[in-house]
Amino acid sequence: MGSQTDVDTEIESRAKRRRLGLVIRALIYVPLLGFFGWQAGTTFVAQRSAADDNFRALVQARLHAMPAPRTIKLPNGEEMPVFEVTEAQAVEMGLLPATGDAPADE
Repeated sequence: MGSQTDVDTEIESRAKRRRLGLVIRALIYVPLLGFFGWQAGTTFVAQRSAADDNFRALVQARLHAMPAPRTIKLPNGEEMPVFEVTEAQAVEMGLLPATGDAPADE
């Protein structure tokens, strides 16, 4: 009977050590994962805002590079601006294919 209680106490002490090991690992890794996740989120937000600012600056530069629009009057009385671009500007903006590009054969 004495050996049975020794085995039981041995099993209980191993289970306690395993639980303690899991708790220690959780106390180490959870804050680390939280910190690295927070850093990744901060970096992502900073890069996204920088990309948005660059895109807005590019759009503003293209809008300022275009000549002032002339307006036409539609039959219903509305006025609509008409932007006139050269062929080179249309190719640069991606509205027309380049002169050397051929349509794909199907």
